[in-house]
Amino acid sequence: MQGSGFRGQGSGAMDQDSGGNQGEGYGAKGAGAGITPVDKLRDMVRGLPTKGRTLVEMSVKNVLYDRKTLVFFGLSLFLLVIPGYWAFTYGGSSVRGLDLFVMITMLVYLQFIVLYACLLFGTALFAEEEENRTLTYLTSRPVSTFELVFYKYIGFVASVFVLFLVPLLLTFAIIATHTSYALSSGFLFELGQYIGLMFVAVAAWGALFMFFGVFFRRYSLMVGLLYGLLWETFVANLGTGIKFATVNYYIRSLAPVPFGTASGETPWGQALAAMAGLAAACLLLAWYFQRGKDYN
Repeated sequence: MQGSGFRGQGSGAMDQDSGGNQGEGYGAKGAGAGITPVDKLRDMVRGLPTKGRTLVEMSVKNVLYDRKTLVFFGLSLFLLVIPGYWAFTYGGSSVRGLDLFVMITMLVYLQFIVLYACLLFGTALFAEEEENRTLTYLTSRPVSTFELVFYKYIGFVASVFVLFLVPLLLTFAIIATHTSYALSSGFLFELGQYIGLMFVAVAAWGALFMFFGVFFRRYSLMVGLLYGLLWETFVANLGTGIKFATVNYYIRSLAPVPFGTASGETPWGQALAAMAGLAAACLLLAWYFQRGKDYN
């Protein structure tokens, strides 16, 4: 009898138990064998073109069709007034264009807009869909909880990153039109680093606030606001060792152009590993507290 579930047949050969019967169920190896992490990873890779794409697309649509997206994108476009005014008064300002770009990127985007966008979207990633009972319609095939968490997280990070990448590039383009070609072209490597830093920030904060939404549920927004205002805004600026427990500290430490006292204080490898470790830990915690629920 052919196994039921998404995999159907095994990887190239029929999996059989000690009695010779073929395994049944999603990714089953037989009555006497367990499912290893390698089997789960293999199933996720095989299911990416179908299940994974469906979940990622739905996650992207949930972000892009949200009214909060219009607010954040409109705010980002409104902020183009700052480089626009600088370009209009070119020659009458004491601030260099590339210095203005660094200040806008670090102070406005990375430490304010991206933080609160990840807060609002991340906490609602599961909480709102569970409340509206829309998780049932995400896929027509059975999915594990880890796949649901992972694929929705991928779609969330991709959509929020692109949401702020466009106005960031427009900011640089406006400033570059009134900056010499030598300076603008010489800054392209740093521009790429800032883009990568924005992606890392969205990935770290997105995983953290997604875990908040799963763990605190209806109180996740309130807890997230307290965390953002007190921890990431206030504690990150303290001179004590507690600042190492904030994402903002590592963002400033990874900044390609020195910004604040944290710049270069922690080696970039350690700072990047800390943010990647935070994202991975929060994903696992979100899976742990979300597991065991049936969405089909």
